[in-house]
Amino acid sequence: MRNTHFYIYYFLVIFSFISCSSDPEYPESHYKTLELIDKYGSIVKGDWHRRYINDNQMLFEQLHLNGDSTMTGYVKWLARKKVSVEGKETWTDWDTIADDSLKGTWRLQWRNGTDYIIFITNVLKPHNITWTNQAELYYATNESLHIHSSISGKSVEYTRGTAEIDF
Repeated sequence: MRNTHFYIYYFLVIFSFISCSSDPEYPESHYKTLELIDKYGSIVKGDWHRRYINDNQMLFEQLHLNGDSTMTGYVKWLARKKVSVEGKETWTDWDTIADDSLKGTWRLQWRNGTDYIIFITNVLKPHNITWTNQAELYYATNESLHIHSSISGKSVEYTRGTAEIDF
């Protein structure tokens, strides 16, 4: 009888440590993010560049998005103003706003409650200035990447590959 009680106690203790295993319950955003990574991850990785030139600004940006979610790049941004000199409007010389290497991280993430794809870059620039750009990724193809930047509030198009600065 004593052995019977021992075995019953033994099995109760053993079974108390064994629980039914089930897959963890993740929020919908987790699964949507995995879908986005599966759909766009391989397309978004690689080299991208863009140029923006108008009367008062010239911008060149080069990004390399690595498969390990690290990012490197370069940005050059010049600007000038229209001023009045002796009653005549003229442009100032070009001022360099940025001429920096970029280093940071990137990721694709679906945000709960929206249908947007979020393309996030965290950039550490020289002088330890960090900024985060959370951009809605409108679409990506093998040749172009279209986002809406949270920093500029504008739609931006990057082109696949590397390019030389022409200003």
